[in-house]
Amino acid sequence: MAIIPFMSSRRTFPFSSRNSSPTGTTRQLLKSVFVTLPLFFVAACEHIPTPAQLARHYQLEATWLQGGDFELLSLARPGALEGRRLHIYLGGDGQPWQGTQPAHNPTGRRSMALDLLQQDTAPALYLGRPCYHLGTMPAGCTANLWTAGRYSHTVIDSMNTALQGLLRGHPNIEEVVLIGYSGGGNLAVLLAPRLRPGVAVAVLTVAANLDTDAWIAHHRVLPLADSLNPAGTASTGAGEAHLQGEQDKIVPPATTRAYFQQHPAARAIPLAGFDHRCCWVGQWPQLLALAPQAQR
Repeated sequence: MAIIPFMSSRRTFPFSSRNSSPTGTTRQLLKSVFVTLPLFFVAACEHIPTPAQLARHYQLEATWLQGGDFELLSLARPGALEGRRLHIYLGGDGQPWQGTQPAHNPTGRRSMALDLLQQDTAPALYLGRPCYHLGTMPAGCTANLWTAGRYSHTVIDSMNTALQGLLRGHPNIEEVVLIGYSGGGNLAVLLAPRLRPGVAVAVLTVAANLDTDAWIAHHRVLPLADSLNPAGTASTGAGEAHLQGEQDKIVPPATTRAYFQQHPAARAIPLAGFDHRCCWVGQWPQLLALAPQAQR
């Protein structure tokens, strides 16, 4: 989950320019700065992994699904589409911003959703969003699709079209579990009612900001003006369980209260010691057992 910038700040070093020979605390600070800078530039120069690199690293098969005007990356475990039940993983928001400007490419350098999928022994597939995992952006990929409109009708309709096409081509699939990490959890909630009643659907989210209005107010950031807020939508009709880290500072569980008031059948599962990134991957096989029953 990327925090949306709302202002820039000017920072200065906490020592006077009149002191041309810094000592003590100042020397330690300078040492820290010069040790940290090389690491910063190494991180800044990291490349966004290509679909082929992701497929090779996670031992998955890469294909592109047509989602209306967009092509969406699908990474599936070999044989995943041959059974009756399918786990569909939806990733977080990636890197929608670079400083205070929209990113030229929103794809993240790491994918928690794929890390979770790797720990899942069930038939599983990862579905990317419109304009993610692309080397060159087509004309239709405007920054609104990963900033203010990251959960918009355009995004949801594209992903729904891709999934509906996938399910039509594999009528053996009767049940899907939408598993969304961070902002991908919002997409899971918004997609669930669109897939029913064709298949039975369950929703399992991890650290999802289910009430975007409350999340925005908490962090005092720019509104997601063109996005749907899950807390303001009708019931998904699917079985729902939402895993929340009690130490999550990115999506504090308190910011999701309105969602559960609006959706009383949804189950919130708080987990002590977990935050936005720790410790989902290491305990994912056990946490998967908390997935709810799929419903048509």
